[in-house]
Amino acid sequence: MRQTKYLLGFLICTFLFIPAVFAEDVKTVTSEEELKEAVSNPDVKTIELGGNIDITETLVLSNEKTIDGKNHTLTYTGLFKGGVNDNTVWGNNTNGRGVYIIQVYNTSATIKDIKLTGGNAGLLINGSNVILKGTIDVSGNGFGGIELGQGSGITNVPNVALNDVKLVNTTETTDKPTLWIDTTPEVAEKISVTVNGEKLATSIVNGKVNVYLDETKSPDYEKPKKEENKTDNEVKEEIENPDTLDNIVIYMIIAFLGIGLLIYGLNKYAAKNN
Repeated sequence: MRQTKYLLGFLICTFLFIPAVFAEDVKTVTSEEELKEAVSNPDVKTIELGGNIDITETLVLSNEKTIDGKNHTLTYTGLFKGGVNDNTVWGNNTNGRGVYIIQVYNTSATIKDIKLTGGNAGLLINGSNVILKGTIDVSGNGFGGIELGQGSGITNVPNVALNDVKLVNTTETTDKPTLWIDTTPEVAEKISVTVNGEKLATSIVNGKVNVYLDETKSPDYEKPKKEENKTDNEVKEEIENPDTLDNIVIYMIIAFLGIGLLIYGLNKYAAKNN
């Protein structure tokens, strides 16, 4: 009887241990279906892309994940509001919310070596802590690259770590910043963003902080004043027509010398006739 209990206990422990052994900690995906399944599976901690993948809806990370793009691309190929395929039209065709390739929602995530393109924006950090690593390319999105914000009911402040990352955005413009922060005007004035220790150009637009990789894209950018290079003709004209302070001084010296010579001559003339 005692042996039977031991055997039963052993079998129970074995069956409890089997799921832990076979739990998927790392999952390689090659299609949208596999990607969505891995995102929704809490047992999958790291998702690796096995190639470029087209998606038709935003991937929402609501539990802690690592997305390793392996230098591949996620491209949104779905429709936008009104049934159009123009990513400069804000919102999707079902609920009108902005189309992001990835939204990290009220959790933590690490995203590395990936290109996110084709949406209204590449990445939404919604009340979450996100670490970006490797090369993150957010080119080709209709409104910009990365947004930090707090959605309805979210109390956590969004945060992104940019200490070990190369940000790329070949389609950055004044109206399409690489990163923007949706916040209050009071907080906006205190925000600065650095990548690998280098401070990026920022501009406050309608209470939002827009961040630019290329400082010349910022509406606050002021072009450095160029020094005027004088041509040979301009230099010659200044010599022939002096109007500088130095030339005035020279004229005054000549005048004083002339007056001195005149007085000397008059004194000599007077001495000779006496």
